[in-house]
Amino acid sequence: MPNLYIIDGASDNAKYDLLGYLRGFCRNVAILRKYTTRKLKPWGEDITLLDLDMVAAEEFKALVTIPADYVYLYDGYLYGFPQQNLKNMIK
Repeated sequence: MPNLYIIDGASDNAKYDLLGYLRGFCRNVAILRKYTTRKLKPWGEDITLLDLDMVAAEEFKALVTIPADYVYLYDGYLYGFPQQNLKNMIK
């Protein structure tokens, strides 16, 4: 079974750096993308560096079901991913 590391709480720039490091220097790394209802930050985030897919609230509810999947609320926005996406990554 592969190792699973959960990294939570990294702020915007720290997350960019961390994800960039993982993508560039670590072999056999897969980054699980999350859905979110938040919008891009006003200063212009590079969406290719994020682990987020921005979707409307209605689309989020169709993609991620509560309580079967992993969902959390942060700063008024929903974040989450389907359990199946995680299971597929760690096979």
